[in-house]
Amino acid sequence: MKKLLLALMGLTWGTTVGAQQLDYLTFRLADGTEKSLPIDGLKITFEGTQLHAVAQDQKADFNLAEMGMMFFSAVPTAIESVVDDDNTVAIVNGRLQVNAPDGAKVEVYSTDGRRVRKEGLSRGVYLVKVDGRTFKIWAK
Repeated sequence: MKKLLLALMGLTWGTTVGAQQLDYLTFRLADGTEKSLPIDGLKITFEGTQLHAVAQDQKADFNLAEMGMMFFSAVPTAIESVVDDDNTVAIVNGRLQVNAPDGAKVEVYSTDGRRVRKEGLSRGVYLVKVDGRTFKIWAK
């Protein structure tokens, strides 16, 4: 009986140790952009068609019509929009076009994580890393 009790305690401890800590709530919009906020002190409010989220020193506002999903994650994610002040990323006629500084490191990945070539891209969604910043783009 003592051995059975010790075995059950060991299984319980092993299960507890193996549990994953999910510290962030990630908001994914319909266009693929993502924003993560820490769950510690997270406050979510709704005002009309807007979702307002505040956690620690971070704030995010979303139009509910543009929301795709929310999920918990162990690490923060941030897949940015395809256009920002410094870079423009697009796929035109199956070829990646990036407006970035000379010498920028550019990598293209399929949604299953495989690195792919920058040309001959078929229709679909790709993740493009430009100097460590990740962009989600669609090839039409």
